[in-house]
Amino acid sequence: MDALPAAPAMSFQRVTVGLGTFVAIQARGTLDAAAQVRALDRACEVFQTVERVMHPTAEGSDLVRIAEAPGGALLPVHPWTFEVLSLSQGLWQSSGGHFDPCIPESPASISDLQLARPTSVRAPPRPALLDLGGIAKGFAIDRAVMNRDRKSVV
Repeated sequence: MDALPAAPAMSFQRVTVGLGTFVAIQARGTLDAAAQVRALDRACEVFQTVERVMHPTAEGSDLVRIAEAPGGALLPVHPWTFEVLSLSQGLWQSSGGHFDPCIPESPASISDLQLARPTSVRAPPRPALLDLGGIAKGFAIDRAVMNRDRKSVV
């Protein structure tokens, strides 16, 4: 009996604007078209969420709320924001303070933030003006291409 021929690989792509740049996403594989479109939709949702919660100047973003909070205020943040801030603090520490996602004009630094489990931040006495830029983009890409089981989805 002859083996069935392999299903042809299909490719779908989407280009959108997000995180201050163009984002091009491609899904390619033998999944049916609807599954690939769903994977692209999930990836775009990740970029939209990261932009919404980690934008440095957009009203209501976690970073703006941290910058505007009175010193000592405990602010709940999105779990992804908490994860990136935690990673940023680790990078600040391991780099001897050379890595700091606070803009140069910021009165505070990443080391001034107090992270409180599960997902809250205690605002420092001086405003922390954060711009997670590249680290947020990398985080979004990692999230967008991996599903909950850490398997590639796009």
